[in-house]
Amino acid sequence: MKKDSIIFLATVSHLKFKLRWLTGDEKKKANYLLQLEIDATPNFNNNDEIRSILPQGEDEFLFNFEDVEEPYPEIKRFIKAPYTSDLTTLNSMTIVKDVFIKYNTALSFSSSVEQLFNVAGDIFSKKRSRMNDKNFEDT
Repeated sequence: MKKDSIIFLATVSHLKFKLRWLTGDEKKKANYLLQLEIDATPNFNNNDEIRSILPQGEDEFLFNFEDVEEPYPEIKRFIKAPYTSDLTTLNSMTIVKDVFIKYNTALSFSSSVEQLFNVAGDIFSKKRSRMNDKNFEDT
């Protein structure tokens, strides 16, 4: 996964940011990435949810003109939910909570430093092999 996709998912799944900081096409991209990530989540089977909201039977399907619910109602609820600093709000949205935990969990020190340089593009630079306080702060 691209580093910008990881950053998008980390911020979009955070209660404080969601899609507020994005505009136009970036909002669509972030929403799409969130849907892809939810589809890839083992706890979520979108096909079962879609089947449960579609009319049953061949005749009903052909002649039923009622609106069908969106396949991602939890994303819509999450985006529309007001901001609270209390993370227990995520308990009612388990799928989004899984994405939040995956992309916003604290890492061990060496992993977070590695991620810092990976995002900054310095992973293969000479600075990394001669790490000292001055090099670290200059980055």
